[in-house]
Amino acid sequence: MKITHQYSEEILEKKQQIEEYHASNIKKTKALCKELVHIGELLEDENLLGFAYHYLALSYHFENKFQKFQEALVIGLKYQLRASDSELLARTYNVLGATAVFSTNNSQAMDYFITALRYAKKDNHREIIGIINGNIGNVYRELADYQKALDYLQLSLADIDLNPTTFVKQMDLTILYSNMAFTLLDLGEIEEAYYWYRKITFDIIHRDIQIALYIFEIRYFHLIGETKKSGQKLQQLLIFLEPGDFSWISYDDILFLCRFLQESGNVDALLQILSSLDRILKQSNLTKFKLQFLDYKIFCYEEKNWQPKLVAAYAAHYKLSKQLEKEVEESLRKDIHLREELEAIRNEHQQIQSENLLLLEKSRQDFLTSLPNREWAEEQMVLLYLNAIKHQTSMAIEVLDIDNFKCFNDTLGHQHGDRYLLMLAGLLDEMNDEDVFCARQGGDEFVILYRNKTTQEILAIAERLRQNVIQLSMIESEDHQLPMTISQGICHFTPSGDKTIVDYYQLADKALYTVKKKQKNDIYLTKG
Repeated sequence: MKITHQYSEEILEKKQQIEEYHASNIKKTKALCKELVHIGELLEDENLLGFAYHYLALSYHFENKFQKFQEALVIGLKYQLRASDSELLARTYNVLGATAVFSTNNSQAMDYFITALRYAKKDNHREIIGIINGNIGNVYRELADYQKALDYLQLSLADIDLNPTTFVKQMDLTILYSNMAFTLLDLGEIEEAYYWYRKITFDIIHRDIQIALYIFEIRYFHLIGETKKSGQKLQQLLIFLEPGDFSWISYDDILFLCRFLQESGNVDALLQILSSLDRILKQSNLTKFKLQFLDYKIFCYEEKNWQPKLVAAYAAHYKLSKQLEKEVEESLRKDIHLREELEAIRNEHQQIQSENLLLLEKSRQDFLTSLPNREWAEEQMVLLYLNAIKHQTSMAIEVLDIDNFKCFNDTLGHQHGDRYLLMLAGLLDEMNDEDVFCARQGGDEFVILYRNKTTQEILAIAERLRQNVIQLSMIESEDHQLPMTISQGICHFTPSGDKTIVDYYQLADKALYTVKKKQKNDIYLTKG
């Protein structure tokens, strides 16, 4: 498929809207993504399709539609790999990591995050690196390794945009500040935690973030001994939770609060929180969270010695446990299927890359001799020239051809001429290494590039080649009356600003002309 990098204003506007609204307007994002999928298919544009399917997958993720999320994500990943889109690949694997965290598979999450980091660092996508490091920090926080969590959050802070202009970037920064505050609170660094809490810009806060901040305030005021303020914030949170229009993202934060209330022995407050969640949990299909909150209910009923409620809670717990077992099995099957698909995509991509490299190599090889061709030689010449300018080192260009080659072809035939070309090409191929590059320019003309060698070294190599040609010609030739010899013109130079690589090549070509004019089967070296 072809890849288009220049887009119309209409496409650019749709992409911008998707990036800006994907976290706040799922319905609009899905519609725009489907439009871009249609356009991408018409244009056969892998970059655009990779982009559209990535954000379409995110929309399904926010709606908790795992099957559609997985399908869109896998399709997007195929296009991203084909287009070598390191930014979107990093974002995709970051989403996979976040999904694994939600499934409490922290080991798998870390695998995905590390892969995401590798892609993000490939082209130094600093903002994505910051987001991924923040997510890794949250994994360590869930594992109660708070110092490690803080280390990664500080790494995130070094890369994330501290002056956000869009809603999504504002959310990223707000979440980072919130996580810094909570982690420092976990470490007992109370005042520093409050510093990061105060850095949050309250006029951009999402409802889920507001819940997290209420929870921070409850814990903070409790830790500094202001229990009255802590209680007031708890009551405000209960009122705030009444509508129940928050996402599953807030469940983890509320679970942290439940654990805090349990550890502080505040059973009545814990019961109030759990009671406020009853309606939204009944509507939810997230069995894992239902079971976790039910564990806290059982704790409260045991503390209160409410036997009838305790018996009912144990029965509900058993039922939910069985249901969760089935869901975990199903999730495991889906995860294995997803990993198989990802592995198949990677294998397919590696095969395509290998085939492309092989095709590229063949396209840059001379058909007859298999040496690098003129195009490859010119490319290597420019690269060597730029490197010599950068490091102020020397290089040399040698142009050589077979003496009396037209006579070979006219007297012995083109087949014999080709044989001589192959004999010379074999000797040149043996010379190729990291400092010497040999290629066929066309006809009986060849070029040799020398990297950072002295004049004496270059002349020694050239003379050895000349002698080897004579010896091989005498051994291999069927007609010793026409032995093969070569003439060699060399320009040795350290690049200066007044000459181009073409100028230096022409000096080597003139050196070859000088040899041909004076005496063939010889070497002439000029300083550039």
